[in-house]
Amino acid sequence: EFVTAVEYYRDVLRSSEEHKGKLQTDSLQRLHATHNLIELLEAKHPGILPTLRDHKLREEVGTHFHLGASASN
Repeated sequence: EFVTAVEYYRDVLRSSEEHKGKLQTDSLQRLHATHNLIELLEAKHPGILPTLRDHKLREEVGTHFHLGASASN
């Protein structure tokens, strides 16, 4: 169950990145998927293998909030 959830969140984020020039992904959806993925990865459930970009997820969330705050000012 946790392994499947991680796969789905990764698919959502991957698809969002691959199609960003053609389709717009809701930023809150992306933030939600990223946040939930981070929580699952940090829980270290068995069977969840790391990827090369997992360590960048928190940075992406921080960038999102920073850009959102800048845009609203």
